[in-house]
Amino acid sequence: MDFKQFNLLEHKILQALDSIQALKNENVQLQERVQSLEQEIEEKKDLINELQKEHDSIQSNEGLTEREVYISNKIDEMLKRIDALDTEL
Repeated sequence: MDFKQFNLLEHKILQALDSIQALKNENVQLQERVQSLEQEIEEKKDLINELQKEHDSIQSNEGLTEREVYISNKIDEMLKRIDALDTEL
């Protein structure tokens, strides 16, 4: 191996080491990004669960409202019938 070949080998090794270091740095950044995204996903899951509970509660209240309307209508009907009886007497 002559001096020129040795310099070429050294240059290639240094390039490889630089590439390895750059890839390690990129890997660290990507791992941090993955961790951040995983945390964001968990927060979104929690929000989805909260919204689902709220949605279920609203649907339950809508059912209650329908029952209240039904009962109110029945009460009105009964009051009208009572009024009709009073006017007949």
